[in-house]
Amino acid sequence: MPGFASSLGYGYGHYFIFAAASAFSAGIEVEIDVLAGHSALHQPYASFAYTIPLAVFVLGIWTLAIRPNADRIVNTVVPAVGLLVLIDPLIPIPFALTAAILTATVAVLVWRQPIDPGTPHA
Repeated sequence: MPGFASSLGYGYGHYFIFAAASAFSAGIEVEIDVLAGHSALHQPYASFAYTIPLAVFVLGIWTLAIRPNADRIVNTVVPAVGLLVLIDPLIPIPFALTAAILTATVAVLVWRQPIDPGTPHA
Protein backbone atom coordinates (compact mmCIF):
# COMPACT_ATOMS: atom_id res chain seq x y z
CA MET A 1 0.00 0.00 0.00
CA PRO A 2 2.48 2.70 -1.11
CA GLY A 3 -0.30 5.27 -1.58
CA PHE A 4 -1.47 4.90 2.01
CA ALA A 5 2.06 5.18 3.44
CA SER A 6 2.88 8.27 1.41
CA SER A 7 -0.39 10.00 2.30
CA LEU A 8 0.13 9.13 5.96
CA GLY A 9 3.64 10.59 5.89
CA TYR A 10 2.40 13.65 4.06
CA GLY A 11 -0.38 14.22 6.58
CA TYR A 12 1.67 13.65 9.73
CA GLY A 13 4.63 15.52 8.29
CA HIS A 14 2.58 18.68 8.56
CA TYR A 15 2.67 18.39 12.35
CA PHE A 16 6.40 19.16 12.23
CA ILE A 17 5.82 22.10 9.91
CA PHE A 18 3.04 23.60 12.04
CA ALA A 19 4.98 23.00 15.28
CA ALA A 20 8.06 24.66 13.77
CA ALA A 21 5.99 27.64 12.62
CA SER A 22 4.57 28.18 16.10
CA ALA A 23 7.95 27.64 17.78
CA PHE A 24 9.52 30.17 15.40
CA SER A 25 7.32 32.97 16.73
CA ALA A 26 8.24 32.05 20.30
CA GLY A 27 11.91 32.06 19.29
CA ILE A 28 11.54 35.55 17.82
CA GLU A 29 10.12 36.71 21.17
CA VAL A 30 13.16 35.24 22.93
CA GLU A 31 15.49 37.03 20.50
CA ILE A 32 13.68 40.34 21.01
CA ASP A 33 13.91 40.00 24.79
CA VAL A 34 17.66 39.36 24.59
CA LEU A 35 18.24 42.27 22.19
CA ALA A 36 16.18 44.58 24.40
CA GLY A 37 18.08 43.52 27.51
CA HIS A 38 15.07 41.91 29.21
CA SER A 39 16.67 38.46 29.39
CA ALA A 40 19.89 37.07 30.81
CA LEU A 41 20.08 34.45 28.06
CA HIS A 42 23.24 34.67 25.96
CA GLN A 43 22.92 35.76 22.32
CA PRO A 44 23.84 32.48 20.56
CA TYR A 45 21.28 30.54 22.59
CA ALA A 46 18.59 33.10 21.85
CA SER A 47 19.37 32.82 18.14
CA PHE A 48 19.05 29.04 18.29
CA ALA A 49 15.54 29.58 19.68
CA TYR A 50 14.39 30.76 16.26
CA THR A 51 16.88 29.14 13.87
CA ILE A 52 16.14 25.55 14.93
CA PRO A 53 12.38 25.91 14.24
CA LEU A 54 13.17 27.76 11.02
CA ALA A 55 15.44 24.94 9.84
CA VAL A 56 12.79 22.33 10.71
CA PHE A 57 10.21 24.37 8.79
CA VAL A 58 12.41 24.75 5.69
CA LEU A 59 13.40 21.08 5.67
CA GLY A 60 9.81 19.98 6.30
CA ILE A 61 8.43 22.07 3.43
CA TRP A 62 11.21 20.81 1.19
CA THR A 63 10.54 17.18 2.10
CA LEU A 64 6.78 17.30 1.68
CA ALA A 65 6.16 19.81 -1.10
CA ILE A 66 9.27 20.97 -2.95
CA ARG A 67 11.46 17.85 -3.31
CA PRO A 68 9.12 15.77 -5.50
CA ASN A 69 8.66 18.62 -8.00
CA ALA A 70 12.12 20.20 -8.04
CA ASP A 71 15.22 19.79 -10.11
CA ARG A 72 18.71 18.95 -8.87
CA ILE A 73 19.67 22.57 -8.15
CA VAL A 74 16.66 23.24 -5.91
CA ASN A 75 17.05 19.85 -4.23
CA THR A 76 20.62 20.82 -3.36
CA VAL A 77 20.04 24.45 -2.35
CA VAL A 78 17.04 24.05 -0.04
CA PRO A 79 18.51 21.36 2.28
CA ALA A 80 21.79 23.27 2.34
CA VAL A 81 19.85 26.36 3.44
CA GLY A 82 18.25 24.35 6.24
CA LEU A 83 21.69 23.41 7.50
CA LEU A 84 23.12 26.93 7.06
CA VAL A 85 20.28 28.38 9.10
CA LEU A 86 21.20 25.97 11.91
CA ILE A 87 24.77 27.28 12.12
CA ASP A 88 23.83 30.97 11.76
CA PRO A 89 23.91 31.67 15.52
CA LEU A 90 27.62 30.94 15.59
CA ILE A 91 28.42 34.22 13.77
CA PRO A 92 28.08 37.76 15.20
CA ILE A 93 25.07 38.84 13.09
CA PRO A 94 22.84 35.78 12.75
CA PHE A 95 19.61 37.70 12.15
CA ALA A 96 20.96 39.46 9.05
CA LEU A 97 22.60 36.33 7.65
CA THR A 98 19.43 34.29 8.12
CA ALA A 99 17.43 36.93 6.23
CA ALA A 100 20.00 37.02 3.39
CA ILE A 101 20.11 33.22 3.10
CA LEU A 102 16.33 32.91 2.99
CA THR A 103 16.07 35.74 0.43
CA ALA A 104 18.56 33.94 -1.81
CA THR A 105 16.54 30.73 -1.39
CA VAL A 106 13.38 32.46 -2.56
CA ALA A 107 15.29 33.79 -5.57
CA VAL A 108 16.43 30.25 -6.47
CA LEU A 109 12.88 28.91 -6.08
CA VAL A 110 11.55 31.62 -8.40
CA TRP A 111 14.37 31.11 -10.90
CA ARG A 112 14.05 27.32 -11.07
CA GLN A 113 10.48 26.42 -11.98
CA PRO A 114 8.90 23.15 -10.76
CA ILE A 115 9.29 20.16 -13.04
CA ASP A 116 6.76 17.60 -14.14
CA PRO A 117 7.43 14.44 -12.08
CA GLY A 118 7.03 12.35 -15.24
CA THR A 119 9.89 14.02 -17.13
CA PRO A 120 13.56 13.16 -16.59
CA HIS A 121 15.59 15.61 -14.47
CA ALA A 122 17.92 17.97 -16.30
